[in-house]
Amino acid sequence: MNREAYLTDFEFEDLSRMEADIDEYDSLGDFHEKLDKVLEVGEAKTIWYHEAVLGVMGYFELWPGTCETWIIAPKEIKHKGIFGIIVRDAVNKLMARGEFHRIQATAKDNEVNKKFFRKMNFEAEGILEKYSTSKENYIMWGRVS
Repeated sequence: MNREAYLTDFEFEDLSRMEADIDEYDSLGDFHEKLDKVLEVGEAKTIWYHEAVLGVMGYFELWPGTCETWIIAPKEIKHKGIFGIIVRDAVNKLMARGEFHRIQATAKDNEVNKKFFRKMNFEAEGILEKYSTSKENYIMWGRVS
């Protein structure tokens, strides 16, 4: 492809093209199994920029009108501005389809994530205490139409 930034349908090997931040899982196989289950009720895209994988994103329906969006980012995000624009545009398109009146996400409670989700027009809805396997706090983010 000759476009600089674009999305493609996700393929599991795309994760090996980046240093994915999947530390919450015991193994890559465990992660693959969980992601397969998520993809049964949703979809995923790989984010590309200059033929390199910037990240993976997707969503799954929780119930009619509500979905959870997720992002797998590398441990160090390159081209943060491009990454943010692509994710924001994808979330805007997902909301504009009219299929969902609520899109939500959970993310580690840190300043980088707070800044990122606010730029995506999400609002912090609450703290999920000791949410992860490493007992880190997460924030529930929501965007409603």
